[in-house]
Amino acid sequence: MRYNEKHKGHTCFLVLEFIKQYIAEAGYPPSIRNIVHNLHNVHNYGMSTSYVQWLMKALVREGYIETDRYVARGIRVTEKGVNYE
Repeated sequence: MRYNEKHKGHTCFLVLEFIKQYIAEAGYPPSIRNIVHNLHNVHNYGMSTSYVQWLMKALVREGYIETDRYVARGIRVTEKGVNYE
């Protein structure tokens, strides 16, 4: 596994954990900018919104989340994502 794939995997799960935490606290999903802000301020990762969207697409492909592009903040954590520890 190349470095990029390892880094992507680790960062994807940081995004997943943040989405789960945000929904638990706020009652609705975070925006892409909320996720970027969290990665930058909490984990000191400087990332663009397009990179976060790419990470979210990877989470969708793996079945951890579902997104609805027609709904603002249209992110739903699947059963697989809920049970991920």
